[in-house]
Amino acid sequence: MSKQLFFYSSKPLLLGFLVQVLILLPLLSFAKAYIEPEYNGVIAEYSSRQITFARRPSVEKYRWSIFTSEKLVIVKNHHTHIDLVWRKNPSGQIELSKVFNQEKIVIDYDSGDLKSVHQYPQWESVQQSFDHYAMSLLKKTGSQTYKQFQTDKYNGQVKGDEFELLWLNQYQLPAQIKKITPYGENITKLDSLITVKKLRLSKYLKGYKTYRHMDYADMGDNEADPVVNKIAHTNEQHKH
Repeated sequence: MSKQLFFYSSKPLLLGFLVQVLILLPLLSFAKAYIEPEYNGVIAEYSSRQITFARRPSVEKYRWSIFTSEKLVIVKNHHTHIDLVWRKNPSGQIELSKVFNQEKIVIDYDSGDLKSVHQYPQWESVQQSFDHYAMSLLKKTGSQTYKQFQTDKYNGQVKGDEFELLWLNQYQLPAQIKKITPYGENITKLDSLITVKKLRLSKYLKGYKTYRHMDYADMGDNEADPVVNKIAHTNEQHKH
């Protein structure tokens, strides 16, 4: 009789334990799903100078940087205050987040969005910050020392524009790009390069998680929003 009493009195306790486990499991899996990934790669800082040929030539200078890794690339533009976060998702598709720091909003593009606006890139071009197809048209003409780096030198024409490129083979990044067009000259130079480990997106781009996020597909439904209206125009002017 005592055994039976023990058996029946244990049932509610067992059921209570099972209910608690069932409640906690989704919470634990949710926490696990939101463990922020870490990335190993390099951060390269660049300075660019744009000279426009005219009766009164104009010169524009700006700085930008790139963090590049196997699955994540972040381009910070210190001139426009618009950062680009490129990702290669598990299925191999490329996604983009445009971070508008002054407006504190992030526009998220999935692969379909990028294709619809004809901005779906080659991943190598994103990683290397230089068009992969353009590089295939240039010819290696020698080698040259740049700062503490040994670089390969390339020259050639791409769509009528003259290019001179100093290339860092070790990092698959440019050390210097000189581009001459009928309308002007652009020179980009590497200022510094460091190797980083365990980089977290939320720490590298402080506002990325706190800013308002919006899918690119939803922008049309939010045209009355003054912030969305403003960045829609900015978006047209800064297509990358």
